[in-house]
Amino acid sequence: LARRDTTISVGLHPGIRLPEKPGALRLSANFDVGMTYPAELPPGATRARPGSRFGYLTEVPLRSGGVGDFGILPFSEGAEEVLQLCGGAGPIVAEFIEEGASIEIEWDRTLLPSAQLWISDRMLRDQPWNGRYRGLGIEPIAAAFDLADAVSTSPNPINGEGFATAVVVKQGHPRTIDYRFRAVSHKK
Repeated sequence: LARRDTTISVGLHPGIRLPEKPGALRLSANFDVGMTYPAELPPGATRARPGSRFGYLTEVPLRSGGVGDFGILPFSEGAEEVLQLCGGAGPIVAEFIEEGASIEIEWDRTLLPSAQLWISDRMLRDQPWNGRYRGLGIEPIAAAFDLADAVSTSPNPINGEGFATAVVVKQGHPRTIDYRFRAVSHKK
């Protein structure tokens, strides 16, 4: 609810745990275009090549050349990665393979047309993380990554391709974001 008309970037920030065992979580996502973070994250923490595009989580361009599979997590070594999945339909599913369970995250893509994936695995060295934090953010957004609001509300490469990076909120007209989390057991 806004006190005056405004245009602002918006995002939800759910996070789930990363399993201890490498490769024990499988991500499934339907999207039109994926993008890697446009700048260097903490030195030595990022596998993805900054400012790259991809069509599948299995084909994310790597800094070292070639492509990597970002749909199977966690990696065997620590990482700090941010990806934006633009467009698409249906839920993003995080399947905990060993537990025989999954989490589905679904939301109103007409309002928040993208999802930011934040893979944070022991590479944040500052307080309060101290190199111990392990999590996966699956974040529905109308934004240009997690960059300053001024970037999202201005022309940028993401909204230039037709994916909204901000939401218009009119004074006296609340905006409601519909979303759903669903836990599913695959055990019989």
